[in-house]
Amino acid sequence: LLVIISLLITLKFFVLRKKYEHLPSPESKGLIGFYFGQYFTIHEFLSKNNFIEELQLNWSSKFGSVYVYQFLHQMICITSEEEAIKKILIDKDFPKKPEIYKIVGFPFGERFLGHGLVSEIDKEKWRNRRALFNHG
Repeated sequence: LLVIISLLITLKFFVLRKKYEHLPSPESKGLIGFYFGQYFTIHEFLSKNNFIEELQLNWSSKFGSVYVYQFLHQMICITSEEEAIKKILIDKDFPKKPEIYKIVGFPFGERFLGHGLVSEIDKEKWRNRRALFNHG
């Protein structure tokens, strides 16, 4: 049973990584990197009182405006291309994870961006607010 579970987990990670293999990515370190991705790189970087955004900026200068990295069981795609960001945030109907947008809207538990255009996850409310900014 343990072997079957291990094989299924390995298959899941293989399929997940295969889906994004066409995008540049920081190198994973060996077998542990296959399962944990850049977890240890990120942990080491943050333990030196750095911010994750600094590491992402370093990776952007190394890999370009679109790259992907693995953090445990998630693949995280980063882009700094203006048109791609517009499509992601405005044109397309991509799902927005409430846990991420809660951090953006209310860092440290205080209102920052609140429920504005950037951090609103309710699609209908977002459309109504966005319509106010459209020209005639």
